[in-house]
Amino acid sequence: MDNDMQLRFCFPPGKREKKSLMKIPSDIIKKRLERLRGKMASHSVAVFYSGKNSSGGYAHRTDTDFLYLTGLDEEDIYFIVPCDDPAVLLRIPPDEKARQWTGEKMSNPEVAEFLGIPVSHVVPPVSLEDVLQKNLKNKKTLIFPFGKYPDMQWDILRILQTSRANARSKIYAPSEIIHTDTLMAPLRMIKEPWEMEQIKKASAISARAHHAVREWTQATHPRYEYEIRAFLEYEFYRHGADGLAYPSIVASGNNATFLHYPHYDGEIQKTDLVLIDAGCETNGYASDITRTFPVSGEASPEQSAVLEIVRRAHDAAIAEAVPGATLDAVHERAVRIIAEGLWDLGQFQKIPDPENPGKMISPSGVAEVIEKEYYKLFYMHRTSHFMGMDVHDSGIYYNEEKPVVLSPGMVFTVEPGIYLSRDLEYIPPEYRGIGVRLEDDVFIHEKGSEILTRDDSHL
Repeated sequence: MDNDMQLRFCFPPGKREKKSLMKIPSDIIKKRLERLRGKMASHSVAVFYSGKNSSGGYAHRTDTDFLYLTGLDEEDIYFIVPCDDPAVLLRIPPDEKARQWTGEKMSNPEVAEFLGIPVSHVVPPVSLEDVLQKNLKNKKTLIFPFGKYPDMQWDILRILQTSRANARSKIYAPSEIIHTDTLMAPLRMIKEPWEMEQIKKASAISARAHHAVREWTQATHPRYEYEIRAFLEYEFYRHGADGLAYPSIVASGNNATFLHYPHYDGEIQKTDLVLIDAGCETNGYASDITRTFPVSGEASPEQSAVLEIVRRAHDAAIAEAVPGATLDAVHERAVRIIAEGLWDLGQFQKIPDPENPGKMISPSGVAEVIEKEYYKLFYMHRTSHFMGMDVHDSGIYYNEEKPVVLSPGMVFTVEPGIYLSRDLEYIPPEYRGIGVRLEDDVFIHEKGSEILTRDDSHL
C-alpha cells in the first residue's frame, strides 16, 4: 500500500451522525468532569460558556474549555458545575426549523445521557438566572472565565449581586471569584491517551501535506503564494483533516521576515525561500508546523547558512526537551545557537542601540549579545508554546515565577527562526530579505520526547 493510500485508510474524513457532538467518547467526558470536581474547593460552583457567534451563523468556534468538558460543538450554551451536585446544561433544544438550516443535532435526552446528568438538568437558557441563583446559594467560590465573554460576564455578575441581596435571609452568595483557567490549565496541559491519538493524526496529516507541497512547489514553480496555500490545504482535507488549526501562512522572499504574514498574493521568485507555517486539526485537536525551503530546490550560500543555523538551533532545542527540563531551557538553547551562528556571519558588527536607536554599537561578543538580548533584532519570539485543542493551548508556563517542569503528557512546539528584513541596512546586503523558521510538535513521555511532525524533510 502506498503512502497516499495508507493515509486515506488510517485517517478517513469522519462523519458525525449528530453535528452538535464532537467524537470525544462519553466515558472520557465523564472522567474529565470528575477530575474537574476533584480540583474544585468545597462550597464552589463553576460556570462555563460555549461562546456566541457574531458572524451570521457561519463561523462559530466553540470555547475549548466548554468543548473539553462537554464535547458539544454548539453556540450560546451554559454549563454549570456545582462541586457536589449534578451539572446543569442550559441549551435550546433542537427543532425542525433549525434542523432545516444546520442539520441534525443531539436531542436534550441524548445530551443528558452522553454527559451522565439527569434529563431534568438540561434546561432552556432562559432559566439561567433561576438555575444560577439556586447553585450560588450558600457557595463560597464562583469560578468563571471573567474578561473572556463580556455579555456573559455582566449577566453572571448581575445574578451574583441579586443573590447577595438575600444575605438577611441567612442565604449567602460567593464572596470569592476565580478564573476557570486556574482549574482548566492544569487539566488540559497533560494530555490523555485519546487526546494524543487525535494530535498524532493531525500531525501526521500535516507533515505529509508539508512534504507534498515542497515537492510540488519545487517541481512546478508556482507564481503566487496563494497557489501554494491552495495545494497545501487541499492536501490537508483530502487526507481527513476536519479543518485548519489556524490561518495558513505562506510567505516567500522578504515576506518570510514578517512573523505572521497575513497575505497570499506575493509573486514568487525562483531564487526565493518560501516559509510555510500551517497545520490542520482533527476532531478539535491541532497540529502546528513550519517549513522553509528554496523554491528552486537550491539555496544560495547565504540562504544555506541561515537555514543551517536554524536547523541546528531546532535540533539542539528538541534535544533539550526531556522530562525534568523547562521551556526556558529549550528557548535558551535555541537562542545561544542562533546568537553564535549570526555572530559568525557578521550580523552583529554594528547594530542599533536598543536604548538609543539613533546610535550604532558594536557588541563585544556572543555573551553580550545574549545578556543584553541583541539577538531579538533577528529572533524576536519565544521558541515554544503548548498545543492541543487550541494551537496556543491552555497551560501553565510559570509557577510563582519559576518555569514549570516538563512532564509526561505535555505537547508543545519548538520553533526557532531568523528574520533578516531587507530594511535592515546595518546587516550585510547579501543576507537581507531572508526569513527562516522551522517548527515541530513535541510530545514528552516517560523516556524522553517524540517529534510528532517528523517527516525527515525539514530544510
